[in-house]
Amino acid sequence: MTQIIVADKPRIIQALPFNPAGFRGDGWSIWRGPADGWGWEGKEEQDARSLELKEIDVTKILFETCLQKGEDSIKGEWKLKRLKSANRILLDARFARSFYNEPDQRTLKWLRIDKGIKWFDLPGTVLRSQFEDRCVFCFCVINGVWRLHCHWLENRYDNETMSAVLEG
Repeated sequence: MTQIIVADKPRIIQALPFNPAGFRGDGWSIWRGPADGWGWEGKEEQDARSLELKEIDVTKILFETCLQKGEDSIKGEWKLKRLKSANRILLDARFARSFYNEPDQRTLKWLRIDKGIKWFDLPGTVLRSQFEDRCVFCFCVINGVWRLHCHWLENRYDNETMSAVLEG
């Protein structure tokens, strides 16, 4: 007899406070200034509209690849530019922390089981690694378990690497 597993359908997830150094370790921060700079000076690179959100209805999340006809992959920096020009609300790092710390990771289980999502990033906060790289948080399923990583924006993104966004 086949057992059918259905994850609890989550509705609302609340934003949790986020401190990159406290979450990833010393040397991590939120990127400041232009992408071609060093990331130390200027305005933090975060989606202001996402930062205003206290909670989200997870059933409203859109998962986008930003690939255009004929493309099988693009660099993360191009993907980020396309998301911004599409006027999407880019979910920020506070939601990464919320998904990760949610009891029993209910939302992540629902995304995998009911929606077939196995990889997504949250592009609303660009992080500066201790090695001065630009990256965003991403979740991926490894051996059936969700893991939280950072994906470098210099990497390639394909049709399986989606970004979690909301309608703008």
